[in-house]
Amino acid sequence: MANEAWALALMGRQREMEDAVATALGEIDPSLKAVVASVNWRIGKALVAVQMAAEAMDHLRTACQADPQGDNGAIARLELERHGALGD
Repeated sequence: MANEAWALALMGRQREMEDAVATALGEIDPSLKAVVASVNWRIGKALVAVQMAAEAMDHLRTACQADPQGDNGAIARLELERHGALGD
């Protein structure tokens, strides 16, 4: 669902994107840190695409915190650095 949210955001279908984000967040198993990081990174990218930067940075931070040594945590950190939001 997080990939779908990102795709919908890129197509400008914000309302549907918001529904997909809600579904994706509801499906996360919090015990799977790599999944938490992956979903939140993708949601962050979707939110950036629809100009919801503050919310996007929150999801990217969540991804970093969930799995700081994993691939998705690392790419979320890079995205935060790119937006100058790493130290917030």
